[in-house]
Amino acid sequence: MRLIIKGPNFTKTCNQLYNRLSKRRMVLRRMGREAVKAFRGSSPYSTGIRKRKAPDGTPFEPLKQSTLDIRQKRGIKRRGAFILRETGTHIIDQIRIIEIGNDYAIVGVEGGKNEIIASAHHTGFTTSESSMIPGKPVPARPIFGVSEELASKLNEIVDHFIRRGIVGVS
Repeated sequence: MRLIIKGPNFTKTCNQLYNRLSKRRMVLRRMGREAVKAFRGSSPYSTGIRKRKAPDGTPFEPLKQSTLDIRQKRGIKRRGAFILRETGTHIIDQIRIIEIGNDYAIVGVEGGKNEIIASAHHTGFTTSESSMIPGKPVPARPIFGVSEELASKLNEIVDHFIRRGIVGVS
């Protein structure tokens, strides 16, 4: 006894799926664009600078009073204690897709002062001895990472891409 499994247009469907998967840079580019929107704070599942929280949902540590005092002395008048406000807007503007390979997409900040600032704030650092607040630790405020919401959105993109390849759904 045998069971023969044969789908309608099976070979054609497999060929379409293969052709879609061979164009995987397209899905990586789309995933990269979603990540950029999330890191820039322009999507409903954003984290980072504008949302003042790490990708895992942990709120950024608030600014210390010494930082607020320095901002006041410099004449910086902002509503509330906006973290990374003085440099953050520049970092946000520089977040982009850096590279797309055959099986990866790199999103981040590359080159110059903004890359240094983004990296330092992402991991945390200690102020220099020549700083207005010398030798003080600045807490990590992670800018890049995949939240549960972003992971779900990226999975949706892949699912849509595969479904479209299998059944021609757009």
